Parts: sequence; C-alpha cells; structure tokens
Amino acid sequence: MSTLKERLSRLHKAVEPTAAPSGSDPQQREWERIGARIQKNDWGQFVIRVRRYPYDHVHGAYRLGDLCGGAEALAPLAAVGGKSGGGKGRRDHAGSRKTKEIGSDRTGRKETVPVRHDRLLFLDTETTGLGVGAGNVPFMVGIGYYETDAFVVEQLFIRNPAEEAAMLAHLGERLAMRDILVSYNGKCFDWPILKNRYILNRRREFADDPLHFDFLYPSRSLWRNTLPSCRLSSVERERLGLSRVDDVPGSLAPALYFQYLAEGDPAIIAGVFDHNETDVLTLACLAVHFSRLLKGNVPFDQLEAEELYRLALWFDKLGMSRLADDAFARLLERDPKETENYLLHAADYYKKQGRYAEAVPLWERAVALKRDAKIAAVEPFVELAIYYEHRMKDYELALRYAEMALEKAWGLMSASRFDGKRSALCEALRHRIERLQRKRDGFFGSLGGTVTGGTKRGARRDANGTIGAWQSTLL
Repeated sequence: MSTLKERLSRLHKAVEPTAAPSGSDPQQREWERIGARIQKNDWGQFVIRVRRYPYDHVHGAYRLGDLCGGAEALAPLAAVGGKSGGGKGRRDHAGSRKTKEIGSDRTGRKETVPVRHDRLLFLDTETTGLGVGAGNVPFMVGIGYYETDAFVVEQLFIRNPAEEAAMLAHLGERLAMRDILVSYNGKCFDWPILKNRYILNRRREFADDPLHFDFLYPSRSLWRNTLPSCRLSSVERERLGLSRVDDVPGSLAPALYFQYLAEGDPAIIAGVFDHNETDVLTLACLAVHFSRLLKGNVPFDQLEAEELYRLALWFDKLGMSRLADDAFARLLERDPKETENYLLHAADYYKKQGRYAEAVPLWERAVALKRDAKIAAVEPFVELAIYYEHRMKDYELALRYAEMALEKAWGLMSASRFDGKRSALCEALRHRIERLQRKRDGFFGSLGGTVTGGTKRGARRDANGTIGAWQSTLL
C-alpha cells in the first residue's frame, strides 16, 4: 500500500502547473465571482485573492495608515510571550542568513531593532484542525503588508493538497521581503503549523523561526480580567469598536473546506475568505492600538481601573518606568472605592524601587480600610512592621503592626481549612513579636527604665516601679 506522501506526490505531478487566461477557463470564472483568481508559479497552482486598501480606510476605531511612522513603538513587544522567541533569523533572497535583531539573548539582555510598518507581515491561517501536528493542514493563509500607498491583503488558498507547495512558495517570497511576523496566537499555532509544512515539503530555507510579534500575549496581559475572553473577535469588539455582521465563525472553517472539497463550489468558501480578511485587517488596527498605548497616546482616563493597573504592570515589565509611574499615579488619583483593590500592588511597585515615601502611605491606607475587619490581607500589616523595625527603628510601632498582623493571620486561619503556609506565617509572626518586644524593652532600658505592655513610649517608672501621675494621664 502506498504511503500518504507517495499519493500526494503523484497527485502533485498530475496537476498541470499552468493557468488558463482569465475568461477562458470555467474554474477561473468561478473564482472571479468571489474576487479571486488562479495563480501559478514554478511549484504549481493555487488560488489567490488580493485586496488593496488606501491608508485612510477605517477599520473599527482606526485608519490603516495610522501605523505608518509609529510602528517603532512596538519593538518592546518582541520578547513578550510565545515559544519561538526572537527567532534564529531568516535567509534573504541571496540565501545569506539575516542577523537576529529582536528578542532576548540567553543572558536576558534585550536587543532592539528599528521596527517599521513596511517590515511587518500580518499573518492569519485557516486550518483543517486544531492541533499543530503533521495532520493539520493550512488550507488558507491570509497575509497583509504595507506598500507605498496601500495596505494589501493577500489570501492564499489550496483547492487540493497538491497545491500546497505552490502556496508555500509564494508565502516564502513574502516572508523574505518582510521579515517581522505579526499574528494572534501565531507563535504557538499558526507559525508551528506552517513551519511543519515547509519541512514536510523540503523547503527548510523558510522554516527558521521569524522575528515575531504575537498580540495574544499583550492582550492577555491587559484584558484578561476585563474582557469576556481574549479571543481576537472579543478584543476587536470591545477595544477596537468593530462589530462583524454575518461573519462565518472560524470554528466552521474546516467543515466548510471539507464541503468545498466534496462539491467544488467556490461560493461555499466565500464566507471563510471574508472572515480571514477581517482577521488580517484587525491585526493591523490592533498594532495601531498597541503602538499608541506604548507611546502613552491613549488617555488614561478612558481606561477602566483594572485595565489601567494592568497597563502599569505592562509598562513596568517592558522597562518603561516613566509611563509606569504615570499610570500608577493616575490610578491612585481615582475614587478610593475604585482603587481599593490596587493599593497593595502599587505599594509593591514602589517598594521594589526603594520608594518608601510612596509605598508607606498606601500600606497605611490599606490598614485603615481593614483595621476592624476579622478577615483581611496580612501583607500591609507585615510590611509596616518590617518598615518601622528596620528602617525607622520604631520598635513600639513595629510591634503594634506585628500584633495586628498576627490577629489577621489567625482570622484567615479560622475562616478556612488548615493551611500549612498560613500556619508558618503565624509562627513567623510570633517570633517577630517576641523579637520586637526584646528590642523595645532593650531600647527603653537604655533610657533608664523598662516599659512593659501597655506603657507608652517615653513613660518612666519611679523608684518604686510606678509611673508618675502626670505621665499616667497620657497612657
């Protein structure tokens, strides 16, 4: 019995790699009805649909041309998320390997690259399944790129497995001309599938991992708690102001393709073409949105509190400290009820930078909100105990916060099943309290007397061990 590879090879040889002139071939006329045509190259035939959009074309909240001159702001996103990293570099037309320019090396040092809009290749695929193994075939590859006066969307489609090599060859030419991929979950799905297909078709020169912006990861960073989901359709609806009408869900694309293979009518697959084209256009507009966020050009007052907090963390992760400071400051200016959940996060941000003048008031605000609560986070009480013990040497105040921390820790223990970590926290707090008591007593002893529990700092006992009447009125 012949193998699948041998059958596909015979099928490929059976296809005549020539295309009839437009208007003389019935198949050509059928594809022209949905705006596509049959394309040929040295590897055979495939179907292609090309759409050109002027820069002033509006897609959702943005114009396609808004990315021109602003794409350089996307550079920090290259090392965010994904499995393929910054890539090994891609060969140019002459076959020489290009230098890796984006990502992080093994030491964690970030490299930079001049990112321009005309270097970007926006990519979205439609496949026969959901896995990334050899059995999953990309039957349609949508790409978008900027030319001098237009944004071009090309959609490559195979009518049967024998046309795959021709389609991949065309895609390889585009990859060689524009060396930075932009995708949505492309690092873990679209690109690994295409890479497998290049290897299976013996075109390893196109199988090197490209420089890659995968917008799924920044989308999750910003919107995982504010959007119903981080699917591209949800992001474009909630953040780009785009609502699709009569759209074919991507989940139906495989079934429609198999129906096309059975019936051969291009009209069956027309909705998949439209869906894929919209995905490519959305990627371009999402690039505009991220570039504006990274330049601080999106007004912070238009963002929800959670989104603004996530944006601040995003700036901090990308090393954009000025914008991170601004985002945290604007977040903390909001209504106290709106910022209550972010006090500890903001304080932790300032603490990591050694900015205790900003962190301490936030811990104190968090303590004031939960002082009388039976169940509350222990962190602000512990942080203040550490701060006053080690930085201010105010052992009495540090002891007070440590005792409140132990009380809150016991409250958390009583409200849940036995937790080894919380038990260890209680034990650590007891040791801290004992140490602070010794430090406090030693400090006051050095001033000429001892102070026991309940005596305020500065009160001294007389020779009989009693506190002076004038001092006791202060206790």
